[in-house]
Amino acid sequence: MNRIQAALVAATASLLMAQRSTAELEPVIRKACSQCHAFPPPETLPKTAWLGMLNLMFDLASPRQLDRPLDNVRFDELLAYFTERAPDDLNAKPWSGTPAATLKVERVATVGQSAHPGVSHVRLMRLWEDVPGPQLVVTDMMSGWVLWADPRNWAGGLHKIVRLANPAHVEAVDLDRDGRMDLIAADLGTPVATDQKAGAVVWLRRTGNRSFQKIPLATRLGRVSDVRAADFNGDGKPDLVAADFGRYTAGQVLYLENQSVGGKVRFSQTVLMKAAGAIHVPVIDLNGDGKPDFAAVIAQGQESVVGFLNDGAGRFERHVLWAAPHPAWGFSGMAAADMNRDGKMDLVVTHGDTVDDGVHFKPYQGVSWLENRGGMKFEFHAIGLCYGAYAPKAIDLDGDGDLDILVSSFLPGSDLINQRKMTAPGIVWYEQISPGAFQAHPFPDDAAFHPALEASDIDGDGSLAVIAGTLWIRPGAFGAGAGSVDIWRVRRSGAVGGAPQ
Repeated sequence: MNRIQAALVAATASLLMAQRSTAELEPVIRKACSQCHAFPPPETLPKTAWLGMLNLMFDLASPRQLDRPLDNVRFDELLAYFTERAPDDLNAKPWSGTPAATLKVERVATVGQSAHPGVSHVRLMRLWEDVPGPQLVVTDMMSGWVLWADPRNWAGGLHKIVRLANPAHVEAVDLDRDGRMDLIAADLGTPVATDQKAGAVVWLRRTGNRSFQKIPLATRLGRVSDVRAADFNGDGKPDLVAADFGRYTAGQVLYLENQSVGGKVRFSQTVLMKAAGAIHVPVIDLNGDGKPDFAAVIAQGQESVVGFLNDGAGRFERHVLWAAPHPAWGFSGMAAADMNRDGKMDLVVTHGDTVDDGVHFKPYQGVSWLENRGGMKFEFHAIGLCYGAYAPKAIDLDGDGDLDILVSSFLPGSDLINQRKMTAPGIVWYEQISPGAFQAHPFPDDAAFHPALEASDIDGDGSLAVIAGTLWIRPGAFGAGAGSVDIWRVRRSGAVGGAPQ
């Protein structure tokens, strides 16, 4: 390079590095940073988090990923814009709640001793015909095992059913209609976040008293996080919908139509939506026409709840039911329930995910409900703050006739010292004290490592079993030999009898 060329390069570099005014930068940055999601206000993350987040966004915007080029703004301009406007700290306050006066809560059992529990899902379901009452079915996404336990004999521990790669969720359904309950599984394929095609939907076909045959129904998917069954097209055969979480560039919501004939298993696959971050797809009648619809909660920057309205023939119309105000919202779970007893199904959602940005205590984390106002219109109502909120359950915990909310807390990158400093409970009961108003009560559990939760009156005695699954991202997170599943007994005032032991 000669001196003239060198001088030209230096002059060009100097010109490029010239500072642009805020008035010039503001519209450029807003346009660049809202190509894939809502614009992220700088105050949603602390200063220290923006460098890593912007590095990730620049990488995702590249041609080899999402191909959303950021040609009109430099990295140093973006970094300066967000860090100058971001707070040093989000000023999250310690969580506060009052102990439950109307309930007696005590831990009655811990099952599944493990140095590295990886429970992603717990569900009470009728699986075995020769075991009274429902059984607890557990998926461990780290070990790959689908397991079960008898709620009437917690001391018997967890029993292995079948091993997959990394199961995230299972549902009970007699898929082949032979009179024996099968399982359908959402298999991540890998515990590590990736956009590779590693996941699958797997039918665990019952072949004997405790034996299953693994039959893949859909393979080479992203990380499948949920699968649900319903007869969407009215032909008498159970179809499936699945949430393919992916990571950043892969992900989708799928409809798997059951076209099995004469014992030959076949499911046709239709992509209903392409988007990274699909978490849960509960089946729900959204418009009250008697036909099964479903909703999907979408994370990973999209941060929205999307309804899929079924015409009765397995064709779906998509509606955005609610969208979060910014991409750091952290959707983490959803459950369907008629919260106000008006005959229309509402949606309870949690927004407590902290994995992507590593900021564990945000003042906008918590649990909310989306009230079904009819006509595919849903109204947002905040229920309460909850750090790391996951796995919402709508249940009348105190027996007063209205629905309360149970929520677990999952803060995988945090440690017990910080959790206790912020008084973050592992499980919270949000008591509905008047229509739409809730009061928070902590369970006596201060380990926020529970991504899975279940609750039910198992034997009809008036007491409830609350069951929390434990997952540690780091082995030995708070001591060796802890359990995979904790079981709590909840006695209501005036209730008789006890929880199953």
